[in-house]
Amino acid sequence: MPKKPVKAVEVGFASPTRIAVTEPRYLTIKAAAAYASMTVWFVRELIWGRKVAFARLGNRYVIDRLDLEQFIEAQKVGAR
Repeated sequence: MPKKPVKAVEVGFASPTRIAVTEPRYLTIKAAAAYASMTVWFVRELIWGRKVAFARLGNRYVIDRLDLEQFIEAQKVGAR
């Protein structure tokens, strides 16, 4: 039986209007760190310093993927 072709999904930062369905919108600290290639400790410091928006669900912190991307975009330095 022939295999069905798999659809290609764009990887990396998505624009706010183009998020792949398979990517969760809210990320745990560990998932946010993996997504943005940061350490878990750095993501915690962003939360503790309130440098990125977050929500607390019980004893768990979650970060909206769009807020994380917005934070990273704001940190960019222009080329010389």
